[in-house]
Amino acid sequence: MSTMNSQHLGKKSTVKIYCTESEKTVVAELIKMEKDKITVILPGYQKMILNKTYKPGFYTCNMAGMEFTCNTQDK
Repeated sequence: MSTMNSQHLGKKSTVKIYCTESEKTVVAELIKMEKDKITVILPGYQKMILNKTYKPGFYTCNMAGMEFTCNTQDK
């Protein structure tokens, strides 16, 4: 298990979270990266845990009846 230090040198690690239903993308703070999942904090301090898929660096989550995706290799 590896934990991201989001306060490292004052720079936060971020990823883009995409909602497939609303087709909107938001930037979230990456808190923890594990072998099979990542934990992020969305704007408004909502915590989300996304699970790894068969694609390298691609994670998904279902929350509030919507699907969210994240590609950690996307910058």
